[in-house]
Amino acid sequence: MKQQKICSIIQDILFIQQEHKISEESKAIIEEHLKACQACKKIRDSINNKIEDEIHIKETNEVEDEDCGQEIQAKEQCNNDKFKEIAYKLRKRRRKNRILVTLVCAVLIVTTNLAFENYKLPFESMEPTIKVGEYCFINKLAYSWSSPMNNDIVYLSMRQNGETWNDIYRVIGVPGDTIQIKEGKVYVNGSALEADYLTGIKEGGIATQEIKVPEGKYFIMGDQVNNAYDSRYFGCIDETSIQGKLWFTW
Repeated sequence: MKQQKICSIIQDILFIQQEHKISEESKAIIEEHLKACQACKKIRDSINNKIEDEIHIKETNEVEDEDCGQEIQAKEQCNNDKFKEIAYKLRKRRRKNRILVTLVCAVLIVTTNLAFENYKLPFESMEPTIKVGEYCFINKLAYSWSSPMNNDIVYLSMRQNGETWNDIYRVIGVPGDTIQIKEGKVYVNGSALEADYLTGIKEGGIATQEIKVPEGKYFIMGDQVNNAYDSRYFGCIDETSIQGKLWFTW
């Protein structure tokens, strides 16, 4: 009975000795008892094994937590690197797009200036078709692959007496046509033109007698036939003087 009571006390001490300090004398008594009592020794060994397992689990968890932390940190770093790479590519693409847009705008501006022109009519020579002050939108590429035709309204750049001047006229005769103005009408290749603005002509100029339009030249007139300075007075114009074709007015 006494032995059982001692074992009970020893076992209680074994369970609490990890959390509470005991004296060296108590430790010596416990060791002496364990040498003689196999039951208490098994309990002590079981407690020690449990403590070692707990320490091992704790260390393992700490290692795993550390590895997990490093893995998370590595993933975050990898994600940051990817985001930086994506951001760099986006910035690079935006720069390319800005350069492309700038180039396209520059090409459009240059092409527009080369291909088109706005011309404000300063004279009355084309009334009533085009009134003084109206803007004429000129296609300067219209005759790049073709030649002017009868009735086309063309934009001219001419040089006379050392001065260059621009104006709008209508093509009446093309190379090879015969032109004559008589009885107030214009005859092209023997047929009278029936347009209202080409009637009641008072002066025929050089076309009072029938003329033939030479190669590479054109006979032009203003629609206001009695108030226009045109081929009746300065003769047929060179094709090189025609800079474009009227598209529309506004």
